[in-house]
Amino acid sequence: MKFLISFFILFYCSYVFAESYECTHELSRFDRPGEYETNIYLRNGNIFVMNDFLEFIIAKDSEEILMLVYLNTDINVFFNTIINKKTKEYTETYTSIEDAKEYENTGLVYGTCEILK
Repeated sequence: MKFLISFFILFYCSYVFAESYECTHELSRFDRPGEYETNIYLRNGNIFVMNDFLEFIIAKDSEEILMLVYLNTDINVFFNTIINKKTKEYTETYTSIEDAKEYENTGLVYGTCEILK
């Protein structure tokens, strides 16, 4: 019995900590038709790291939705990612006052994700 409980705990923990997503979107919305951008989100404990660079706080993690938030108060930036685990769709928004002024007509990121294991 102890073996089964230990096995389940180890399996579950390695699943939670190994969760990762590869998300891609086409750049026509940004006047770059035919080009694609891919971001990889890797779970590292209770955060996600995007492209080995930005650390995102987990705002919500359910069977259906994963919501990630990056805040940088030094440069006044808010960046969030929402991944629908069931439909494999995602969106990203990056917000700062300077970007909002410069790119007033820019569309939101929308694409698809694959679950990496």
